[in-house]
Amino acid sequence: MRRVNRLTAYDPSTARTSSASQIVEFEQLFTQCESEIQAFIFALVPHWSDAEDVLQRTRIVLWQKFAQFQPGTNFKAWAVQVARFEVSNFRRTQRSDRLCFDDQLVDSLAEVHSSLIEDLERRRSTLDECLRKLRASDRQIIRQCFGPKATTTKEAAERLHRPVNTLYKALSRIRRTLMECVQQATGEEAKDLK
Repeated sequence: MRRVNRLTAYDPSTARTSSASQIVEFEQLFTQCESEIQAFIFALVPHWSDAEDVLQRTRIVLWQKFAQFQPGTNFKAWAVQVARFEVSNFRRTQRSDRLCFDDQLVDSLAEVHSSLIEDLERRRSTLDECLRKLRASDRQIIRQCFGPKATTTKEAAERLHRPVNTLYKALSRIRRTLMECVQQATGEEAKDLK
C-alpha cells in the first residue's frame, strides 16, 4: 500500500475524510488501467522523467476528484481524460522546450487513443474468452511462455519437459487458434499469421 501512503501524504485533510473502502476502491480501479494511462502519457510527453511526473500528478488529481467519479461509469475513460488535461497543463508550463508536440498533434493523438479504448477492451475481453476455451495443456504453455514468471522459450521448454522446437510449433498452433477465435468472435477478416 505504498501508493496510498503517497496519496494520503499529499493531502492530509482528504486522507482523514476518506474511508478505507474508498482507498481500496480507488486503488483497484486505478491499478486496472494504470498501464493504459501510463502508455497514453508516455506517448505524448517526450522525456521519461517528465512523463513520470505527469503520471504521478494524474494519480493525485484522480484521487482528489475521486468523490466526483460516478460508480458504474467507465473509470478508465475518465482517468485518461484527466491524464489528457494533465499533459496539456504540463505542456503549457514547458512551452520553451523545442521538443514539445504542438497542441493539434496532442489533441489528435488523444482523440485516436480515446476512440480505440472501447475496441481494445472488447478485443481483450474476447481474447480472455478464447484463452478459456483452450485445452488445459495449451493454457499451461501460455502461462509458462507469457505469464508473470516467463523468461525465455528455452527455459519454458525445460519447465514443461518439452523440446524447444516442439514448444515453438505448439505456440504457433496456439497463436493461430487464438487469432481465429478472436476473428470469429469479432467478425474480422482472417489475416495471414506470419
